Amino acid sequence: VGRRKWIQLTVAVSAVLVVAVSTLWMIPWRSDLAAWSTADWLREAHRVSQQIDDRSFRPVRRAVDGFPMDRGVRLVPHRAARVHLGHRPAVVYGGKTANGQSWTLVVVQVPQPVPLPSLPPGAPIPVSSGWCGAVWQSGSFVYVFRLQGNADDYRSIVEQGGPLA
Repeated sequence: VGRRKWIQLTVAVSAVLVVAVSTLWMIPWRSDLAAWSTADWLREAHRVSQQIDDRSFRPVRRAVDGFPMDRGVRLVPHRAARVHLGHRPAVVYGGKTANGQSWTLVVVQVPQPVPLPSLPPGAPIPVSSGWCGAVWQSGSFVYVFRLQGNADDYRSIVEQGGPLA
């Protein structure tokens, strides 16, 4: 009986160690923002946005202090939530367009430049069924924009900037 409990304890501790080491192994990848691709930014912004419950959002009519909306996005946010993306402070803005399409803009404060366009791309990339997105950096902020719509919808909302992200 004593040996059985010792084996169970050993298995439990081993399982905890495997989870802990796996989690720690992932942290450097997630925190090295300079190594993130456009797809990484879009995927992480989507993941963070999906984890926010409606109670975390606050109604807004303008940008949250310290997290400006990019001038290239011609939308007024309806709601905002403070989050962390890649272990960096961020704000998720959201709302609906005049046509009723959902959108999110994640604004992430970054400590150094990352290899992204400095203006909103002239065309979005398809993200998932019915959604498109774009990523760019302006100053010390990375902007991750997702829109329920297509490239024409995107161009009607986002001032065209540089090449495709």
